[in-house]
Amino acid sequence: MMEVNAKKWGTQQEAAEILGVSVNTISRWEKEGRIEVRKLGQRVSLDDVRRLLELGEDEYMRERYRKERTHRTK
Repeated sequence: MMEVNAKKWGTQQEAAEILGVSVNTISRWEKEGRIEVRKLGQRVSLDDVRRLLELGEDEYMRERYRKERTHRTK
């Protein structure tokens, strides 16, 4: 695990194990914009993964959408 910009990053395999899904699902979610993946060795934000587990998918996606809209308007 590595830290970049105060976020914890792990492999797609680590994220898949935390969420109980396959690596293919993690890849699909990245393409759909559901989770953030850095191209530095395909690292996944484990903070985002944990937040997804805490909130559930629907609320997590609403939160991401709100953050993106707020960031775009600044």
